[in-house]
This record gives sequence, structure tokens and C-alpha cells, in this order.
Amino acid sequence: MEYNTQREKLILPVYGRNVQSMVDYVKTLPDRRERLHCAEKIIEVMARMYPKKNQPAELIQTLWDHLAFMSNYELDIDWPYPITKVTEEGKPEKIPYPMNNIKLRHYGHLVEKLIDEVKDMEEGPRRDAVLGLLANQMRKDLYYSNSNKNSLNNKRIADDLYRLSDGKIIIDESRIKYNQSIPTGNTIKSRRSKKSR
Repeated sequence: MEYNTQREKLILPVYGRNVQSMVDYVKTLPDRRERLHCAEKIIEVMARMYPKKNQPAELIQTLWDHLAFMSNYELDIDWPYPITKVTEEGKPEKIPYPMNNIKLRHYGHLVEKLIDEVKDMEEGPRRDAVLGLLANQMRKDLYYSNSNKNSLNNKRIADDLYRLSDGKIIIDESRIKYNQSIPTGNTIKSRRSKKSR
């Protein structure tokens, strides 16, 4: 048994191994007319990958370019179109992942960035509104990232805000209105106890 990993690598994998085998076979044919006839049939097979009734001339020319590329430009036929050489580029460079020093990963970089901005804001209704949104976002992050739902409470959010802001944000838990769609750890306990009754 022969595995694809043991075979020669495909030049254009989109067309598959059968088309590549046909291209390799056409290169071995001695008669120029027969090679052209077979190349036209290969183009018909390749065109089935793009099912449209009327194939635009640009697509057909691209297919001929692909055929020439798959044959390593060694196929000796009368090409119906001028062949454009395809430049083979290597793998694209890896995009660098921003490795920020995130203190509490479950909150993420954006929450820490927002905390840095809020801690420098002046006291007032705008800061209180932003703190309310921030506390609710932190609550959501805790709820969805933490498998221990019992650790979700408002005091923890206040403590984390204090710690992440270097002591500059002190919130009064009673003034923050939390979104009720995210249950607290206590609600989860009470729901479990009701189910078990």
C-alpha cells in the first residue's frame, strides 16, 4: 500500500493527484499533436473545478498557466495562450503574536488596558459609568472562564480592580449595578439546593 505522504508532493494540490498524473503522462507522449489534444482534455477536467456554463477566457488562460506550471514548463505543445510564469513564493511569515504581560489572564489584555485608562480618569459620573461597565465585563469574564462558578462574587471583582489598578480604583460594591443575566456564585448554590429537594 502506498500512502500520499510517501508519494511525490503535488505541485498544485487543488487539482489532485489524478490530474498531476495526467500531466506527467502527457509529457511522455512522442507526438506533438497528441500532446496538445491530451492537454486540451486535461484543461476540460480542470475546468470542472469551476462549474459555470460559459467559462470566461481569463479562467481558461489561468488553467493553461496552471497546466504549464504543473508540467514545470516542460510540456512541448503549441500553447493557445501566452503562458505567464507563476512565481512560487514560500510560506508567508508568521504574524507575531502580541505577548503582553497579562496579570490575570482570564480578564485579558483589553480589560487591563481599560483599567489603566480608568484609574487616571477624574472622579465623576462618566468614570462611574465606565467602572460599572468594566465591573460587569469582569464578571462575565470570571463567569465564562472559570470552571468554579462558586468563586464568582462581587468582592472578588472589587479586589481584582484594586490590585490591577495599583490601589487607585476602590469601588463601593453597593453602587455598582451588575447585570442580572450573569448569576452570582450564591445563586448557583441556591439553584442546586432547590433542584436536589
